[in-house]
Amino acid sequence: MALEAGALDGADNFINPDCMAKYIEDAMPPPADPKDTGKHGRRLFFIAISTGIINYLKDHDDDSFRVHLPSTVSSLTGTLEIL
Repeated sequence: MALEAGALDGADNFINPDCMAKYIEDAMPPPADPKDTGKHGRRLFFIAISTGIINYLKDHDDDSFRVHLPSTVSSLTGTLEIL
């Protein structure tokens, strides 16, 4: 699956609800004031953060998810699962 930062439609909703910005928004606590009208600015901020993360990972794709394992393992318990 490709990484997607996100984009907003004309009603300030995420076009793709599976984008990174939506995940960031969902991880944030709700605003203290339920009448907070800063939703548009926050969502643009989340898209900017997501875009920066995705661009960084793209520019560093050869080492972003590299897993280093020792050449020999003398005592290993548990299961190593690569997804």
